Amino acid sequence: MNLKEIIRKVMQREVTPPEGEVWVTEVCGCLRRAWFKRRFGEEVTKDMIAGIKGHDILLPRLAEELGCAYEVRIEIPVNDHVLVGKADLVCDDRVIELKISNSLHIRDEWVLQANTYAVALGKDKFTIAVIGNSIVTEDFKANRALFKVVLEATKTYIKYLKGDVPPPPMRGDWCKYCPYRKECNKEKSITEYMR
Repeated sequence: MNLKEIIRKVMQREVTPPEGEVWVTEVCGCLRRAWFKRRFGEEVTKDMIAGIKGHDILLPRLAEELGCAYEVRIEIPVNDHVLVGKADLVCDDRVIELKISNSLHIRDEWVLQANTYAVALGKDKFTIAVIGNSIVTEDFKANRALFKVVLEATKTYIKYLKGDVPPPPMRGDWCKYCPYRKECNKEKSITEYMR
C-alpha cells in the first residue's frame, strides 16, 4: 500500500469536477491554472484540508445561528456542460461566502464566485467573510454584468477542455502562489502542442 498515493487519490476526488461539470471556482480565476489542475491534478496541501474541514465545521453552525441554508447547489447549463457551484450560506437577503486564508485581502476571484451565486439565486447582495488570524467581512451588490463575464469564461474554458492546448496565461496576483507556474512559464508554442 502506498499511503501517499492513496491520500492524493482521495483528495483529487474532493477537488476535481466530474465529467460534464465546470465548477464556478474554476472559471472565476485563471483558466490556464484550472486546465492544468484538471490535466495533472494538484498536490495536496494543509491549506486544502484546512479549508474543507473549516467549511465542514463552521457552515452548519453559522447556518443555524443566522437562520440560513448552507451549501446550496446551483446548476447553470452552458453549452454541453453544467456550471456548478455551492453557495456557502444563503440567507433571506444575501449569499455569504466563507474563505479561510492566510491573507485577509479579498480576492477578485472570490467576488466573482460569490456574485455568481447571488445572481443565480436571485439575491441582490452578497458578503465575503475571510477567516485568517482575524476575521474580515465585506458586503457587495450583486452585478449581472459580472455574472455574464463568468458565463463567457465558462464557454471559453469548455472549448479548451475539449482540446489538448491550455488557455493562454492570465497574469495576476495568483501567479506567485500557483502550483503550475513552472509549467506555465515554459510557454510551449502552439506548434509544440500540435506535434
